[in-house]
Amino acid sequence: MKPIDWYIPPVQEVAENIRDKIREKKKEDKRENIIHKNPFIVAVTGQGAGGKSCFCILLKRCLPHATLLNLDGYYYPDEERHPKQMTGAHPDSFDKEGIREALHLLGSGKRVLVPQENGKRITVTPSSLIIVDGLCALLFPEWKKVYDYTIFIDCPAAIIRKRKLCTHPTKEELALCDLRIKQFEEFVAPQQQDCDIIISLNLPLTDQ
Repeated sequence: MKPIDWYIPPVQEVAENIRDKIREKKKEDKRENIIHKNPFIVAVTGQGAGGKSCFCILLKRCLPHATLLNLDGYYYPDEERHPKQMTGAHPDSFDKEGIREALHLLGSGKRVLVPQENGKRITVTPSSLIIVDGLCALLFPEWKKVYDYTIFIDCPAAIIRKRKLCTHPTKEELALCDLRIKQFEEFVAPQQQDCDIIISLNLPLTDQ
């Protein structure tokens, strides 16, 4: 079984939920005579290598008018973070001000230059629906106020560990992976209790 096939039913269900929420928001805006309509912003969070970004890509296919904002490019370089024992789940591992500004600009209907992991920048154009893809997307209370709908992608630690070690099967990577999982459980996992929906991607452990 291809893992991507497993995602399709929950993605379609979530897409329909988002459409319903957007319709509800439009009705509310009309009742309150709101002239300037802010975009509907969806945040997707979960462990790295847990299927989060793949889920976001498939969600955008179901909602083709959406703008996708990936936050991976806002992380500080590994050589800066790892000596400080900070993985991607740590609140100090990324450019918080840069993300805050990007959310503000897109939420105001303005374009934003978004850094990429390769060091380049791309222009992200706003739309009526924005999907924010990031392990750090819900780490701070003030960011949560920006979102209209939040999704937590849950994937077992055993699967995360296997995926990471498939690409870097070393003792150093194993130690780093364990630290990632520890910091994820400490800083990110508690967010799921506040999310609108939790998607469990408990895929079988198959050889790559």
